[in-house]
Amino acid sequence: MNIIEQRLLYSEYSVQQLPDDLDFSDKRHLSGQFKKHKEITAAAFRKQFKN
Repeated sequence: MNIIEQRLLYSEYSVQQLPDDLDFSDKRHLSGQFKKHKEITAAAFRKQFKN
């Protein structure tokens, strides 16, 4: 999950672009795994911690 967090915070990739970059099958899979481990969606994580 750390690599996803780093990409969310320090890259300009959209959440839709991250699965291809990180070898997930699709956005839903990445988002589901992120929320399962972090108890927050990837988009909400980015919004909360990026600025």
